[in-house]
Amino acid sequence: MLLRSYGIARSLVMYYGVPGKHPRATRLYGEFLKPGDLAFDIGAHVG
Repeated sequence: MLLRSYGIARSLVMYYGVPGKHPRATRLYGEFLKPGDLAFDIGAHVG
């Protein structure tokens, strides 16, 4: 149980603990996706 909790916590820090990651990702995906487009996040394991 402790190792599982550690793994989840580590993933959360990697994905949500990086300052500026969200705006960079928004700019990147904005090059491919326009308002009204549909996209699937395949492979995400947190959230």
